[in-house]
Amino acid sequence: MKKYLLFLLVLIQIIFFSCATKVSFDVEHPPIIDLRNVNSITVIPFEWNVSSRYLHIAGDVTAALVTGVRRGSISYVDPSMMRYISSLDYWRHADVYITGRISNVSVSDSFHSREEKGRRDTQRTVTTTTRIVTVDIEYTYVHARSNKVLGHFRKSASETSTIERARSHQSSHSRRHNTGYWANDQWTDSMASSAITQFSNNMNREIDIWKSTENRNVKGHSSGLSEAKRMIRHKYYGRAFEIYSDIYEQNGDIQAGYNLSLLLQFDDKYQDALDLLKLIHKNTMESGKRVPSYITKEIAKISGFIDGFEILKEYRKPN
Repeated sequence: MKKYLLFLLVLIQIIFFSCATKVSFDVEHPPIIDLRNVNSITVIPFEWNVSSRYLHIAGDVTAALVTGVRRGSISYVDPSMMRYISSLDYWRHADVYITGRISNVSVSDSFHSREEKGRRDTQRTVTTTTRIVTVDIEYTYVHARSNKVLGHFRKSASETSTIERARSHQSSHSRRHNTGYWANDQWTDSMASSAITQFSNNMNREIDIWKSTENRNVKGHSSGLSEAKRMIRHKYYGRAFEIYSDIYEQNGDIQAGYNLSLLLQFDDKYQDALDLLKLIHKNTMESGKRVPSYITKEIAKISGFIDGFEILKEYRKPN
């Protein structure tokens, strides 16, 4: 009975969240790394300073990061002419350079065996090996002329692969099936190379303007708030805005005010949304009530958006 009630509770929660009414809007952000007034960038090859232990995959890491950088809007500079010069002179060739290292490569194996019939009714054991290879790297963006560190990242990427090995109970067959199977260095290196390609993912957020899609659940279940929800589900945002405005102005309903701020953001009126939430926060504090956490969190998010918009203006100034 308890299991049934638990299952029913989980099912109700799934249905509730799947039916939640959302407001979605896109927000532009500046690059994570401040690259204003930067015209050129390069990646110092990892193979120049990596230990011999990881030398065979260092070029793959370099290639992945170069791929990520080339996707951005800043001109990429070939680092070959920087091979034998001091890092203090890198500024002569590129405004910013990326340098880093492979910090670790780890391998984890798990095994599963089963018995089955082989040829001529012989019995054999089939062993399934699942291998996970994880590559850890770290890299730093450096402003070449000032040697100022602009940002530091630690990343991990993994690749999973499975191989089956069949071994007859007869020793001669066992030797034949073992041949070549334990070429695990090649297997590991191949998996590491596949994992490494993932490092170029999301590098655009580090070096270029990017967008996020923000999703917020609207609050409240009273009759008026439910009617506004229905309007949002049918994309009648103007009518929902009117309903929330009326409810908030009548009694200062916090949920109506929060939902109103979401529609203001949907309409690109971020400062208005922030001013409204700050007023709700102030009035709630003065009344001696506890400010809901979703109000505090949204104030922080909108403040971050607005700060980002100011930085974006700098990126968009004509040269």
